[in-house]
Amino acid sequence: MSKSVPEYIYASPTPEEKESLLQGDLIEIKGEFLEKFKEFYPGISHTEGNHGYALVLTQSCDLARRVVRKQLQEPACHHILVCIVRPVSSVFKSELKFRRFKTAENGFTYLEQSAYEALQLSLSRLINNSESTNLFFLPKTALLKEEMVAVLSVSFPFRCSSVYQSMIDARVATLKPEFRAKIGYMLADLYGRVATSDLFEVGWNDPDLIEHAGKILGDCKIVNGYSKPFITESEKKDYENTSAIDADLIDFQSKIKKAADKAFLKQAARVAFKDVRNMLCEWIKDPAYINSLQQLDEGKLKQELDRQLRTLSDRMLP
Repeated sequence: MSKSVPEYIYASPTPEEKESLLQGDLIEIKGEFLEKFKEFYPGISHTEGNHGYALVLTQSCDLARRVVRKQLQEPACHHILVCIVRPVSSVFKSELKFRRFKTAENGFTYLEQSAYEALQLSLSRLINNSESTNLFFLPKTALLKEEMVAVLSVSFPFRCSSVYQSMIDARVATLKPEFRAKIGYMLADLYGRVATSDLFEVGWNDPDLIEHAGKILGDCKIVNGYSKPFITESEKKDYENTSAIDADLIDFQSKIKKAADKAFLKQAARVAFKDVRNMLCEWIKDPAYINSLQQLDEGKLKQELDRQLRTLSDRMLP
């Protein structure tokens, strides 16, 4: 079973930061913020209680509310830019449609092994936030009930004065400073690279990433179809989950191996029969040897035949 991705990208805001929004803050779309979303962007589907989220993209320095003469000042920016956050399974299902992968009638998407492994590797890099240019992976937290992806290219501005406090009230997570910087880097498409920690520094390795990517693909009903014959056979069946398909795949591979072993043994038997036949032909051609065999008693005859068979066996084995 794949282990859960640790909450390694998150941090608690400092006392000075609690009164301000920060770049990379994860905001639940609810209450007054939800109403503003409905008012200005009615085409975006959100309902109270369905755990919709947005990620703040505006730079922290523009969002900061500073205390001047003991008075909390308004931020310098006039608008706050946020991007949409979606479940990772939803994002990858959209990616499948974009790549025009075919979904079978039983609801599963079968990929040949090379295509499946390429997709799994791409997803593992997304989980580690080490490659994607417009997607940012967000692990689950106590308040974030499932793994999410921030889609940085799908963004929405809001007037600062209308949503600022309601967004602070709906904040569910804050990123560590280096990951706020990474969001800024991804947005600005800088020439330099912001160095951030990754899952390798919290005890994960490549097999962990590949395994977790496989779990997400399974949740999306994306299947390692192994080969075209198995895909053709499997698409005709109804499955409850990918585990049942995996079990059928193991059985299919076992049958292929048995067939290959049977073919090998059949070929080996042909070779052995040919060698035995040639040996018998050599004996028959040598009347003196046949005559010597006839002179032996039963015990010595068996010994001589065993010796000849061992010689044949040594010639056949590598």
